[in-house]
Amino acid sequence: MSSEMQQERSTGSNLEYLEPYRDFNYSNTGPEPFASADQAARFLAVKRRFLLELARQGIAGAYPVGTGQQRRTWVFRLSELSAAIAGRRVQ
Repeated sequence: MSSEMQQERSTGSNLEYLEPYRDFNYSNTGPEPFASADQAARFLAVKRRFLLELARQGIAGAYPVGTGQQRRTWVFRLSELSAAIAGRRVQ
């Protein structure tokens, strides 16, 4: 990772997609809100298409919305996604 990318990540300047969650109090509300595929892909620093392929393969934290057979809309829980990614081993 380049030093520019590291600096950008450490300063948080690339986290505007999480702005709607900034004031969300996770401790005394119900479940974590869902994130869109675009938000989740940016959170994981992967392409949206790759994230959707993981969702179709059944990665934890991905939930299909609607009843479409050919094309589904997916929503994600960021905490479950990050835990699933952290738990995977590279072989």
